[in-house]
Amino acid sequence: MTGVRIWIRHMPDAPLLVDARTWARVQRGFAPLFEALDSDGGRGLRLMLAALIRARREHTYEIDLASLMLTSEEWIPLEGVHEVPLVRALVAQGRRFVKPLRYDARSVAGFANAILLDVGAEPVDLHVVSSFMGEAEQGAKRRAFESARARSWLWLPGEAMPVLPGPSTRLTAGAAACSSHAGPTTVRPNPAGRGPD
Repeated sequence: MTGVRIWIRHMPDAPLLVDARTWARVQRGFAPLFEALDSDGGRGLRLMLAALIRARREHTYEIDLASLMLTSEEWIPLEGVHEVPLVRALVAQGRRFVKPLRYDARSVAGFANAILLDVGAEPVDLHVVSSFMGEAEQGAKRRAFESARARSWLWLPGEAMPVLPGPSTRLTAGAAACSSHAGPTTVRPNPAGRGPD
């Protein structure tokens, strides 16, 4: 089989083989993700691979189908590099948030880029508009923002990131009370409901 070898970080001793035509399709379909990774510049971006793998023969594993997903350094899924500063700020501030995923939706523009949960009874939708979005996508993003304006936050291209809504004082006081009863252990939010690595 002519093709390429793919090394996975947690399988350094067992490369995965993939047919040249299959890999060319993967590279075409996920070109923006490969470009984002190549231009990372030390931002800690990661590329996750989900693949259908078969054992062609003993100790020889071949990829039949593959899908890729861009993530932050903390393994939080990203639609593109335009979301990196927002996710970084949320993690650095120790905020509680959810990162919606589009799954099979054609466009992600109608979804919030993140949903802030530590702001009281109602969460706040956080929207980031990329300057590389098409007009239709930018319009969908603005409509999503407008439909929940009272509980929405919008970051437009070319502007400095607006200040994020502050956490609820009740939630902050509850976290402080938990940490004071627990002794030296600190209570840290778990971004995007992330489990153990």
